[in-house]
Parts: sequence; structure tokens; C-alpha cells
Amino acid sequence: MKASEVLKAALEKIATPDKWTRGSFGRLADGSGCSSGDRSATAFCLNGAVIAASGDGVGRFFNDSCDAATGYLQRVIAEEADDKWVSRSLIGFNDSYGRTHAEVVDALTKAIALAESEGQ
Repeated sequence: MKASEVLKAALEKIATPDKWTRGSFGRLADGSGCSSGDRSATAFCLNGAVIAASGDGVGRFFNDSCDAATGYLQRVIAEEADDKWVSRSLIGFNDSYGRTHAEVVDALTKAIALAESEGQ
């Protein structure tokens, strides 16, 4: 799977504010936290969405596709970060105080364009 495909699938997972979360890789319908691999998850953080999107459906995550997609997001986030401590952390970016769903979607959209421009 190309990095851009993983990123597009991740974007689909958090396309609307009700599908995005903070403070947990995933959330169940009742609001409780869960792993990004939980098939009952109804919302994901940025990192959880990338991990879930890169999975092969049988619980194998953190593969080359996940690493490549994460790298593109880290590049986009680093360019726009004003706090160097979180500049390359998907979790830090997603969970930063005041972070909005629109900003997370924007980062994903820019990462998709960057990956596609590099043939990924």
C-alpha cells in the first residue's frame, strides 16, 4: 500500500469531527478509549487513524506503509509547528491544547499531496 493510500484511508476514518478524538488512539461509541485496532472503534486520533488505515485486517500494524505515511505527516507537521518539542510527534500534534479537527484534516490533506508528489 502506498503512503498516499494509507493517508487517504486515515483521512476517511476521521473525516468528520465526530470521528476524531484526542487522548486515545480510538474511541468506542460510548466514549471510552480503545486501541486503534479495535473493530468497534467509531473515532480515532491522527496517529490511531494512520495505524488503523495501514493494518492488514488481521491485527498487523506498524508496517512499512504505516512508517511511510507517518513520515509524510511528520514532515508536514514539522514545517508548521511552533513548538519544536511536538514538531514531529503525531500524538503531540493531535493532542495539543486548542488543536482543532480542521487543523488535523489540513495536515493529512497536505501530507497526501506531498506523498503523491513523490510518487507515494
